[in-house]
Amino acid sequence: MANAEQFVATSITASVEVVEPLGSELHLYVSTSKNQLIARVPPRKESQVGDSVYLKVDVSKLHVFDQETEASIVQAATVG
Repeated sequence: MANAEQFVATSITASVEVVEPLGSELHLYVSTSKNQLIARVPPRKESQVGDSVYLKVDVSKLHVFDQETEASIVQAATVG
């Protein structure tokens, strides 16, 4: 299984497609020029559909799945 650090930069600029409020957090469904992601952010983060957001990635909590099989293809990095 691959390590998460091989797949992402530590920051991403993306466009918000969907905002899903879940009480203790928000899920932002975002798109970059190459990928679609779901970002889990604090509920105080005010984002709306169409916003451009700058996200810092904590690779120790990253999950990546195969688009066709939906199987996990990345193991989160261990925090040292």
